[in-house]
Amino acid sequence: TTTDAQATLPETYTSTGEDAGTHTFTASVTLRTAGSATVTVTDDAVGSITGAQTVTVAPAAAATLVLAGIPEQSIAGVGYDLTITAKDPFGNVATGYGGSIQFSSTDPAATIPAAYAFQPSDAGTRAFPAGVTFRTAGSQSFTTTDAATPSITAVAPTNVAAGPATQLQFTAQPGDAIAGSPMTPAAVVTAYDAFGNQASSFTGTVSTAIGTNPGGGVLSGTLQVAAVGGVATFSALTIDQAGAGYTLVASSAGLTSGTSEPFDVIAPAPVEVRWI
Repeated sequence: TTTDAQATLPETYTSTGEDAGTHTFTASVTLRTAGSATVTVTDDAVGSITGAQTVTVAPAAAATLVLAGIPEQSIAGVGYDLTITAKDPFGNVATGYGGSIQFSSTDPAATIPAAYAFQPSDAGTRAFPAGVTFRTAGSQSFTTTDAATPSITAVAPTNVAAGPATQLQFTAQPGDAIAGSPMTPAAVVTAYDAFGNQASSFTGTVSTAIGTNPGGGVLSGTLQVAAVGGVATFSALTIDQAGAGYTLVASSAGLTSGTSEPFDVIAPAPVEVRWI
């Protein structure tokens, strides 16, 4: 028997007269758990006839890297602490690991650590405070790999959510309209985070007003809309005076405003002719 739960031991053996009291079991004990381990031999019939040897088991060479610190659900713009641990094939920390590791991410805008060579003082484990910051929303991953042995690697997948809303943009521009008639298509305003991801969690109120006003018009309709999934749609806006080059401005507390592309408001067709 042994205190090492992962060990391989010889099968039960019945001694013979040829053994003359001594039997050699060649390469028969394989210990796999680093630390102190005891192997004990006991006579099946007389339990008091026993012997034991305690040894210190060192970890084997590194076979893989273990990456910790990146959650399954992450947020754009947040720095996550990383811990990289080299382990042998049996799950022991490879305390003697001295390889150089490199980092990469499927997020081209992510901030990642520079390549690092493990030092003896690391004892197989190295921390990287705020080591990775994702910036692109969606399914992403972070990988660390031994530069000399690519099979020694670790990959952490994560789903990156947009950060808090910081800005507004017109994602459907107001179309040319006849004075007093609704703009077609309707203007749509979308909230984005600091990295250009749609801020789907934003549900604040978005207000719209005339920016450039070449005709001295008055904007009417529903001028304030609560965003749904970060999007506010203004479906019934009208301007009462004709003019070329109107713009709309969308605003919300704490966010950078957005300005639409220029559009024209056209005078309605005449319906009668009068002598004046």
